[in-house]
Amino acid sequence: MERQVTTLEGEKTEMAKIISGFGSDYFDIWAKRLQVLAEELNFDARDRISVYRFDDDAFTMVGRFSVLPDLNKPGRSVYPANEGVIGAAWKSGDGKCIVTDLPDPITDMDGYLQHNLDHWQIPNEVVRNMNMKPRSVAAYSLMDPHKKSRNAIIVFESTAVDRFSSTTLERRVNGSSGKEIVHLLEILRVREPSLEYARAMGF
Repeated sequence: MERQVTTLEGEKTEMAKIISGFGSDYFDIWAKRLQVLAEELNFDARDRISVYRFDDDAFTMVGRFSVLPDLNKPGRSVYPANEGVIGAAWKSGDGKCIVTDLPDPITDMDGYLQHNLDHWQIPNEVVRNMNMKPRSVAAYSLMDPHKKSRNAIIVFESTAVDRFSSTTLERRVNGSSGKEIVHLLEILRVREPSLEYARAMGF
């Protein structure tokens, strides 16, 4: 137990160094860390990564990155825990949900809307207003540093079909990238903006 605590403290010290290198702005820190992960995965303008913290039966987005500015735009401030790929991953036994063949929203919007409603309970109006309509989505639950419970979700999205290798993503989520994100969630909690401020910033 003592060795585990020492390891966690060492990892937190390393994260503090990383944060100092990324800057002081909360959202900037997250964007830069997710940018590193996107580069490691060779993501391009079709792709996006987002992290959502679970609190009070809902999810709040804490960070997002995409090469394409339009896909970087925040969406809703709060995401219901029973909706979308986020909700599906959260409720699943293995803590993940991966779909890589969603209907094309350009040529088959009705099919796209129906899939989102039938499988993930997302209302049609919400889907229509999404600034990104992905065809590949992979969501993974994250555990708190003490492995007691799930406390967040990381979501990979792409407008391309069959975009992701689940093996590659899981290796990153279960490896050093996932650990860094989990520790960032813990360390940055005290610096996390209020929901009102996040909304004012567009999140």
